Amino acid sequence: MLLTARDVIHAPVAQVVHLIRDNLSELVPFLPNIAKIERVELKDHATLRAAESATEQTRLNHWFAKVEVPAIAKKYLRPEFFGWRELTTWGDDSLSAKFQIESFVGKNFFEASGTYVFRALTDHSTEITVSCEVLIHAERVRGVPELLAKTATPLIERVIRKMIEPSLSTLGHCLNAYFAQDHENLTQKTL
Repeated sequence: MLLTARDVIHAPVAQVVHLIRDNLSELVPFLPNIAKIERVELKDHATLRAAESATEQTRLNHWFAKVEVPAIAKKYLRPEFFGWRELTTWGDDSLSAKFQIESFVGKNFFEASGTYVFRALTDHSTEITVSCEVLIHAERVRGVPELLAKTATPLIERVIRKMIEPSLSTLGHCLNAYFAQDHENLTQKTL
């Protein structure tokens, strides 16, 4: 399943990138399906690419979703299924990043990877494109009989979609709400 979202954010590209890369947890109040985001690890490391040196930054964040699970799936899907690790690697240009997502419960339950791409449209607006490819492996979920795995895959895919898609599809709206509130707070402080 491929999930994509493209939005225009009414803020300079540097501010948008800084928020996503360095202060992601500040978006939680604006993300309707996310209970919390925790920064777990931050690493800067040098790489060598075609005879030039570059610095990459890696962020490990833990996401905790708010998801309603259909009654039939509750037997197989425990609450810890609805949290995930996001390992994001930012390149030297900071205008793009690659991420991988894995479940807390098992690395093999689903595979997800994608990109963030930022583009300055004007001095005060940014286009953000997020894409994420998700593969579900129902046969690897403990307790799901092998014969039911094919039948369970669409159900589990719907649950995973409900978990991940809202944070992607509403990201632009959430960023705009964050920056509008931030602007409002700055205006009130200067009055």
